Amino acid sequence: MISQKNFAEKRLFSNQDNQNLEDKIIKYDFEKKIVLLEKNGKVPINKFSDKDQAYILQWNQKNGFESTMRFKIEIQRERWSQIKQDQSRTPVFVDIYRLPHLDTLNHNITYLNDYESYSSINLEAVGFNLKLRNQNFFPIQNITVESKIISEKQKYITSDSIFEIKDDLFSDVTTFKEVHYRRESISVIIPLEEINCYSASAILSEHKIGRSNISIDNIETSISGLSDLENHYRKRSDKLIGVWFRVGIQSPNGDFFWRNVSVPEKLCKELKWDEI
Repeated sequence: MISQKNFAEKRLFSNQDNQNLEDKIIKYDFEKKIVLLEKNGKVPINKFSDKDQAYILQWNQKNGFESTMRFKIEIQRERWSQIKQDQSRTPVFVDIYRLPHLDTLNHNITYLNDYESYSSINLEAVGFNLKLRNQNFFPIQNITVESKIISEKQKYITSDSIFEIKDDLFSDVTTFKEVHYRRESISVIIPLEEINCYSASAILSEHKIGRSNISIDNIETSISGLSDLENHYRKRSDKLIGVWFRVGIQSPNGDFFWRNVSVPEKLCKELKWDEI
């Protein structure tokens, strides 16, 4: 996706003797140093003023950068690392009781060697690789690469505990969006050179807590105000929404010209960069 239309407009040029002409650039031959103008045809670049020479070179660079055939941008998904951790949590026995005339539940905790509670955590760091390849016959200079990687995170509404608040569901989770931003500058990409850039990484987790191993003899396993101790299972998992890269250079008029790529492709078409 290209963020602007092709930059081509009439301009008042001047030569080294301060003589002016109004014309529009059609093409610049970087090797022969010849400018092709719409009305005046071929003109050597050294005939123009220093200011106009800088403008022509910047116009040519922007024109080469804009071409999807001559300046290639390719995005690939990468997985930096993956960790799976299974662990035993601290074994405890919870003694629940209620004092006379009080509605608040009280409890005592006793650590037990024969009580097993199980937790599993999967962590995955996901990022993206952006390949830039310059297939022009001239270098592309002063490139800016920005990226935003977006994920949906989950967390438990109630605490990570055996208890639950009376009116809450123990399995309730809340979701929120998390965005990691990265920016880097590339001084120059010479002809036929390929450069890799990388987004920040999104840490995606899957968290499981099982309490099904709780075994309490001769006592009710469901107590008013607490969860059902025999079915005390929780799970939360994050997911990747996508990544958005934008690659830009300065246009001849001083503004930035951006090329945008994203996974999924619709991300950069449906959203606005500054609103993410």
